[in-house]
Amino acid sequence: MTEAKKQDMKMMGNFTASGGQFRHIRLTGDGMLSGDTSCERMACTGTLTIQGDLNGGQLRLTGELSVDGGMRAGSVGGRGEVEVRGSLLAEKLSFTGHLQVGGNCESGSFELAGACSVEGLLSAEQLDISLYGPCRVKEIGGGRIRVKQSKAAALKRLAFPLQAMSLSADYIEGDEIELAYTEAGLVRGNRVVIGPGCQIGRVEYRDTLTIHRSASAQEQLRV
Repeated sequence: MTEAKKQDMKMMGNFTASGGQFRHIRLTGDGMLSGDTSCERMACTGTLTIQGDLNGGQLRLTGELSVDGGMRAGSVGGRGEVEVRGSLLAEKLSFTGHLQVGGNCESGSFELAGACSVEGLLSAEQLDISLYGPCRVKEIGGGRIRVKQSKAAALKRLAFPLQAMSLSADYIEGDEIELAYTEAGLVRGNRVVIGPGCQIGRVEYRDTLTIHRSASAQEQLRV
């Protein structure tokens, strides 16, 4: 028995529709999808709430997306605000704006310019965060980890306190770590660079450690 062909969905304006399995989803406006939703591709401009899980191949977002459950995707791109109450799993994430995840966030490649809140573990083989607002992550793990301030944030920092443009985490571990404006209890890696504005409780490194003159690391241990 052959599988039924997936349909496309196209909605504009204010809308409410049921979730389901789709090929391509194209949404413009302010709407809600009730129930678990899966698609090969999604292009969303506006505000969308999904009452359930979201499973997608390529997701392109401009505006606000709220997912009541978990989210899985091949790639996530765009700008705006994304809130996932469960965990987020993606092969590639490249986003500008604000990301909020209630569970773990796992991606092969993670690039964020903006602010974020991850209540669980944020992990990626390649992880780049360009700070333009406060970021709070419980734990970070990966291969190559880089946290820097965006050029725009460097100008805003003159008028805002340090906490408004920084990353805070309990624990950070990776092979290559380069941090700026980060507050962490423990940082562990092979090659570690503690850049400007960092306040670290303990650093454990295997190969090299560099600490900027404006940074502080209370304990430093080669393991």
